[in-house]
Amino acid sequence: MQESNNVKVYTTDEIIGEYLKNLIDEGKEEIDIRFKLHNEKDGALNEELGFYEGRLMWLYAMEDFEINISTLGYLWEKIDPQVDFMTAAGSGKEVRVEHKFTMGTYCSTFNNLDDIMSELADSLVAANLADVIINGRWYIKS
Repeated sequence: MQESNNVKVYTTDEIIGEYLKNLIDEGKEEIDIRFKLHNEKDGALNEELGFYEGRLMWLYAMEDFEINISTLGYLWEKIDPQVDFMTAAGSGKEVRVEHKFTMGTYCSTFNNLDDIMSELADSLVAANLADVIINGRWYIKS
């Protein structure tokens, strides 16, 4: 593990090691551990990587991640684990939500919960708002 702009970054082989360590420590068959590709030039993040059914995958495309000489040199930033809405609401920290109704909106970036809820209430009908609260993937800014 290295640091780049005060952010911990991992190499591809360290990601695999982190996953295996978590599997052993947790004693589970699957662990939700995710990383985003780290761009050292501007710190931009893109391309989410994680494990699905024990395979290292590009999560948005659901395609296998090919390990080769080039991809071993990639640097990754760990993504905070997903929580439910009540955990996010009780955290007192900035949160974000991923859901089909929030893609590319203000709500998919870290903001305070009051602002996110206001945005959701203004832009969604009640049934869709409830779906985002119940089924959305909530994250707390660390």
